[in-house]
Amino acid sequence: MTLTMLAAAAATAMCPITLAGANVWTGEKYEKRDFKIGTGTATVAAGQLFLLPPLVDGHTHTIDTPRPGIDPVHERMLRAGILYALNPNNIRPDGPTPVPAANQVVLQATGGGVTGPGGHPRPLYTMLAQRGWAGPGVTPANIAGRAFHEAATPAEARAAVARVKANGAAVIKLYLLDHETAKPNGLSGESFDAAAAEAKKLGLRPVVHVESAADFARAVKAGVAGIVHTPYSVRSGTARESRLIAPEDAAAAAERGIVVVPTLTAGSSRLAGKRLEEMLAIQRANLTTLRDAGVRIAVGADNYALGLHDELNLLRLTSLFEAPALITMATENGMRLAQNRSGALTEAGAADALGYFVDPTSDWPGLATPVLAIRGGQIILDDTGLLTQACGAPALKSRWAP
Repeated sequence: MTLTMLAAAAATAMCPITLAGANVWTGEKYEKRDFKIGTGTATVAAGQLFLLPPLVDGHTHTIDTPRPGIDPVHERMLRAGILYALNPNNIRPDGPTPVPAANQVVLQATGGGVTGPGGHPRPLYTMLAQRGWAGPGVTPANIAGRAFHEAATPAEARAAVARVKANGAAVIKLYLLDHETAKPNGLSGESFDAAAAEAKKLGLRPVVHVESAADFARAVKAGVAGIVHTPYSVRSGTARESRLIAPEDAAAAAERGIVVVPTLTAGSSRLAGKRLEEMLAIQRANLTTLRDAGVRIAVGADNYALGLHDELNLLRLTSLFEAPALITMATENGMRLAQNRSGALTEAGAADALGYFVDPTSDWPGLATPVLAIRGGQIILDDTGLLTQACGAPALKSRWAP
């Protein structure tokens, strides 16, 4: 049974229910208690079930705006427990984001980000358009204003922000790439300041691509919602010190509630040998600074071949974070970035939760294989038929059934 069929069957079988005696994640540990989905009286004995908040991919370009029909990328992510995601630069359809179906990830899609003339991501999207990978009808000649907006002055930056707002986005991406140098690859400092201020004025939540420690500091000063990279580039001629986040800037980011997505995978997946060693040292130093300052860190790989679970494993292997912190990164912090709300488990009627028969914090590969997923009180995944049977519906086929 495909996830599409499973979700459709589960949705029709949904009923308010109580998972009795479940192991419910508190943000620090599990506690034994009943977990209510809605206000009904049906009860399932759930003493062997471990409940976590849904996973949120905080930086992906693999998944795009939901469209009608079956999308194997959405299906794969839902199977892995990723119920929400942020795509911080894409080609949005005009108007509001379509309401996702049960077989789709709830996606926050920004549309084209705002950069300087010729800056990143123009070369990338031009290449994608040349190869026919940017979507139907998208060519190098018409991709500007769709996949990105270029701004040479503060006035142009404000106008670009207004265009993104008019296209129905709730989040906007701004590009800072070595803005303090003679040849920045994104917005100038003044244009960035104007864009960030205009975004907040219009009710958009700005997230920022940074390359240098100076970029990070300027983004923090602007009071943005998120920073979707940390400095790590070790290009020829780049001073290592220019990539190290200052403790005072990390402290300011923590105080302002800014969520940071390190994207370790985006850099390390392309390197080997000495250059990889240099990059990992910079990443580890910056992660230590962010951790010690109490900055909210979320998880996203910014990699077409790899995803949240790969990035989370790299974060785990740094040995800088204990299990509760890693779960918070992949759930609550990601939800704050993508959906601007808490992702903590509650007993509210519109419940979000993932269910496991093995505690993922002691068996990390298991985090990618939930047996149960609930979003907004609706069953998204019910591999064992645990809930649908309690609702009086036929059991759904498990992925392990012959």
